Amino acid sequence: MTNIRLGRGLDVLIPLKNQAPAAAPTGFIDIDIESIRENPHQPRKQFDPKEIASLAESIQNFGVLEPVLICPRPSTGGYTLIAGERRLRAAKAAGLKTIPAIVKNFAAKESALVSLTENVQRKDLNAVELGAAVERMSREFEMTHEEIGAFLGMSRPRITNLLRLLDLPPQIKEYLAAGHLNEGQARALLGIENEEERSRLAKEIAEDGRLMTVRDLERRAKKPRRKDADLVAVEQGLEKSLATQVKIRFNGKKKSGWISIRFTNLEHFENLHDRLKKSVSR
Repeated sequence: MTNIRLGRGLDVLIPLKNQAPAAAPTGFIDIDIESIRENPHQPRKQFDPKEIASLAESIQNFGVLEPVLICPRPSTGGYTLIAGERRLRAAKAAGLKTIPAIVKNFAAKESALVSLTENVQRKDLNAVELGAAVERMSREFEMTHEEIGAFLGMSRPRITNLLRLLDLPPQIKEYLAAGHLNEGQARALLGIENEEERSRLAKEIAEDGRLMTVRDLERRAKKPRRKDADLVAVEQGLEKSLATQVKIRFNGKKKSGWISIRFTNLEHFENLHDRLKKSVSR
């Protein structure tokens, strides 16, 4: 797991004091825009064209007021953008040839954490993007939900709820990412096991503008509250132990069900397999 201290966000990863080159007493240098590549670890996938256009107009009038953060690419030349993609896009739209930048060396993990933390602190990510980024922190950096929450300034239940959103079907996640559903509605939809019913309700809310409260959706789920609470407690305990998503489905009539443990690649699967073997052998 990464050894970055928790609870301080960007202050841990970007100590900007005394970082500027000697030739740049203002703390940054102007960099050719075309030499900067977008960050492959950027958690934000959606950018509002109107926001970019508005920022581009501001840049034309006042310039770029805050430098972007970039990392050198020694093997291929140029730079990788670490933080400030919206500013970079707007600067290009404004016709700028150069952009003020702070140049700093980052390892791959640091780069991903900086990009995520910047977006979280600016509240730039939608719930689906944030859930995917949190899942990546858990998987690649082997951070527990408590550690991720402490790093991002969120509670453990908040982290768990974000991860649960990834279990939604693609179409419902698109509704959520676009703002046609709120998080409460999306979580309530997870409680509806009938996929057709769940998709129909999501479409009614998102596309038809039907007003439906979280309470309305919870009633549709038709699950006894106490059973739900017990299952959630077990799921959360397993997720805490395994540092990944766990889903339990229980059929009260048949007294049977199944447990699903999420993994994203073979290495992650083998890691989970080792953890489970150690737990069983104790």
